[in-house]
Amino acid sequence: MGTFTFCYLKPHLIRDGGAGILKEIIQDNGFQIVHESMKNLSIEDVMGIYPHIQELYPDDFQNTETVLSSLSGPSNFMVLWHENEAAAKTLRKLIGFPKYPDNPEGEGLRGIYALGRYQNAIHGSDSERLAIREIKTCFSEAIEAILSNDYWKDEFYLALERAYAREQEIKLK
Repeated sequence: MGTFTFCYLKPHLIRDGGAGILKEIIQDNGFQIVHESMKNLSIEDVMGIYPHIQELYPDDFQNTETVLSSLSGPSNFMVLWHENEAAAKTLRKLIGFPKYPDNPEGEGLRGIYALGRYQNAIHGSDSERLAIREIKTCFSEAIEAILSNDYWKDEFYLALERAYAREQEIKLK
């Protein structure tokens, strides 16, 4: 029993021609690309992916480096499937940490492909629940594609049920 997660390859990586190699690395680490497309993010999409930044900078959200970087060109959006139940955590481990002043080399894929803290090559959902929210927020056509395929539709509904059950467990604690 596996699960879904969400990621997108950021504009600077697309411009620099690094998308193909990152997708290959992701697939070599057991992920299947269930659906993908290229598109420019809207400010609403960015707000859905990075609500914590909006909370930190409510008066200047649109001018933060994360937002400006995300809006600077097309991104490659992907819904991924991994055979384990911790797809989001598995992907986040592969992605690694961005480059910060106190961590100039970075780690994982970001250590190799990031240009800096904000141009960090790839975004990956933190959890299955967030992956589903991010897919719904800025990649709704992926849900339509998934639901039109009987195999993926069943897996998607199971993932929704697990995410809901986990959320209820957290609320009870």
